[in-house]
Amino acid sequence: MSFMEAAGVFDVGFSGSNFTWCNNRRGRAKILKRLDRALINGECAEVSSSISVEHLAKHPSYHAQLRISFATRLDSKSRPFRFLNVWSSRADLLEVIRGAWDRPVQGAPLRVLCQKLMASRRAIQDWNKLTFGNIFEKVREAEAAVCRAEIEVEGNAPERAQNQRRIQSTIHQIKDSRGVRVNRDEDIANEAIAFFSGLFFEPTIFALDMLHLIPPLVTEEENKTLEEVPSMAEVRRVAFAMDGESAAGPDGFTGKFFTFAWDVIAQDIYNAVPSFFCGAELPKFITSTSIVLIPKVANPQDFSMFRPISLCNFFNKVLSRLLADRLSAILPKIISPQQSGFVKGGNITENYLLAQEGALTGGSSVPGIIVIGAKVLSRGLNSLAHQSGFVGFRVPHGCPPITHLAFADDVIVFANDSSRSLKCVMRVLELYHQSSGQLVNAQKSRYLVPPSRRRVIERITQFARNSFPICYLGFPLYLGRCRSTYFGAVSQAIIGRVLSWKSRLLSPGGKLILIKHVLASVPVHLLSAAVVRSSVFSVIEKVCANFLWGSMAEKSKFHWIRWSQLCYPVEEGGVGFRRLQDVYRAFSCKLWWGFRTGASLWASYMQAKYCREQHPCQVPLRISATATWRRMWYVSQQVELSMLWHVNGGACHFWYDNWVGSGALFLSSTVIPDLSFGDFITNGTWDAQLLSRALPPGIIPLILQHPIPKGGRAVEPVWMPSTSGKFTLASAFGEVRQACNTSAVLSHVWHYRIPLKVSFFMLCLLRGRLPVADALCQLGFQMPSKCLCCRNPSCESIEHVFAMGQVAMEIWGYFGGVCGVAGAGSLLRARMAAWWFVEQRSERRRFLFKILPSLICWHIWKARNRAVF
Repeated sequence: MSFMEAAGVFDVGFSGSNFTWCNNRRGRAKILKRLDRALINGECAEVSSSISVEHLAKHPSYHAQLRISFATRLDSKSRPFRFLNVWSSRADLLEVIRGAWDRPVQGAPLRVLCQKLMASRRAIQDWNKLTFGNIFEKVREAEAAVCRAEIEVEGNAPERAQNQRRIQSTIHQIKDSRGVRVNRDEDIANEAIAFFSGLFFEPTIFALDMLHLIPPLVTEEENKTLEEVPSMAEVRRVAFAMDGESAAGPDGFTGKFFTFAWDVIAQDIYNAVPSFFCGAELPKFITSTSIVLIPKVANPQDFSMFRPISLCNFFNKVLSRLLADRLSAILPKIISPQQSGFVKGGNITENYLLAQEGALTGGSSVPGIIVIGAKVLSRGLNSLAHQSGFVGFRVPHGCPPITHLAFADDVIVFANDSSRSLKCVMRVLELYHQSSGQLVNAQKSRYLVPPSRRRVIERITQFARNSFPICYLGFPLYLGRCRSTYFGAVSQAIIGRVLSWKSRLLSPGGKLILIKHVLASVPVHLLSAAVVRSSVFSVIEKVCANFLWGSMAEKSKFHWIRWSQLCYPVEEGGVGFRRLQDVYRAFSCKLWWGFRTGASLWASYMQAKYCREQHPCQVPLRISATATWRRMWYVSQQVELSMLWHVNGGACHFWYDNWVGSGALFLSSTVIPDLSFGDFITNGTWDAQLLSRALPPGIIPLILQHPIPKGGRAVEPVWMPSTSGKFTLASAFGEVRQACNTSAVLSHVWHYRIPLKVSFFMLCLLRGRLPVADALCQLGFQMPSKCLCCRNPSCESIEHVFAMGQVAMEIWGYFGGVCGVAGAGSLLRARMAAWWFVEQRSERRRFLFKILPSLICWHIWKARNRAVF
């Protein structure tokens, strides 16, 4: 990578085999590598807009031949219309739209809407040419000017990266349905149309064998609500609630156009919506969709390796949103508890936790698991438990049976690996296919059982075998002990991001932003549920630290401040990073909160498995407990102290729940009698005499001040660290992290008007962590300590360069005289305090005194570096 960056070249990519070299040996001695590749520079990319490389056969040579194809593609296609939101700032545009919209059009409401949209599009295009000229050509010219300016500052790296993305994103060739490679644009387009047409087309199905499994769930009142024609206010609310800045569909109109011209187009929009709800067919102008192909893997070979992403027209989105808002009220009644995808309040982590906790480690033997890449009817799979030939997966006593887990169209089926059980599962899948037309993708489906049952299962299911660990919903699913190698993909993802940014072009401020908002977010999903070893945290934090401080000749530079010292808020002397261990503990708190307050399938399973008839606070940590339960148990006491329970509703325990506010009562009592709330209440009041016999005297006044509990609906407890009373991850992080003393001096270096690179420099300066001669000598470097800022040079130290040296004293004296700051000693921190902690009445003077010391030190440092280097 360093050679490619230095030479200004990039990899074109390839198609065909993943390797170009083989040592021609067999068995374990066989080695495959990709040693040969085609590298081009930016000039070559500009000359030929289409460059493709194909790996040919390597027999009998060790190396494969590479066939390189160059082609020039003339982009002569007309540019589609796109409504630019900046046009809405022109007052005359609304009259242009009104003139086109008010022309009489005959036909059904949906047809009328389409005709008026097309007329408005033509009118806006004519108005744009008269008002702005060819604005798209001006945009291309402005982009070219910006690119030239970037090349002057940063070299040709931005242009090279743009050419690399353009070439690698182009589909040069693809395999058709017969496995033959096609490379002509027409053939590639025809193959794309044929593939996706066949993928989404299915003949009409009339088999209704599984409908008896679905009981009536929607009432007549709810059904009337669904069929009710939306009001004008509802249509307007939906249209204005959607993002007007999102990309336009094939018709070219963004949401901003609809909100900008709402007074003109509102009546026709409202006429079209009831027409749709009454069963009118949508015209193709509305249903047309732009499809973008996103590669699922590197170097895709056929269209099955692409993920189609559709971009719909805005009016089509309005109709979908109207239906979605109405369905959201009844979806919880319809969707089974095993489905957690696209459900309000559903949590993706709970499916993984159930699969890892109950399904994989709950039994004494390895279960039979089928991972299916198709939507499966949950009720059909739940009916397996009542079939005589089906043997389900064994769960601990009292736990709810689990036949499957689903997140959107990713489904795990749990079954015994006997032939009868597997035939029952396949029968349900076949009936569902006949009823819905949705077919299970056997190529993506896998089974996980011991190798001894491999032939039988493959004969019945036609699925391939997989082995642990596997990736499920972005988490590693494994058997046995957790290993660091299971999380290598996260580290590689962070390293890949770092390499793609080319850190030599980034300032320290830019690196701070990327670490905070990009790199730190990569492992968050993993930490939310998976049990992660501490060594994984160390690897990730090491990569981030090396990226921050930089590297040279494949070696990391010296880290002037420890990573742990940077992981504090700026008020405490850090830069705002978060230790992964603290984030991990915060997510552990969230798991315990969800376990104690939730009613999900996972919470019920964990309650039945570990607690049974006991309160969770009574349960000791058993040797047989899984890693997930251990993770939750270690933070349980801290979370329980932050939970305030409502005594009304009957869900609160007198001894083990924190309903008083000072902690659970069992922590204050040596003997816990078998008494509940009702035993301490006599004639509608607290029994003070009984309370005094059971509890210490200091607790009794708190209880007597508490109102008498009454019956009612159970209420979720209050999360005391949060002002809203709702659990938030930020408040949990504040509870688990180890805080540091606030620093009034270090907090002053961060200001929104000060560049981040200057603030970071000031942090290093005030901590005494800059590469001056004295500091380098303390690190073991043999070098003379001599300043270049005085007529009579002395030892170069931080205090000398920035405060006590001849140049520094003259600079501070000059600005102090201009701004009226008297001399405040010779030490650096004293000079800073003289500027930062002096009361100023004027807002401008407060702003000036806030930022000027940092800028003075920054320019002193730059001048020193110019003199040294």
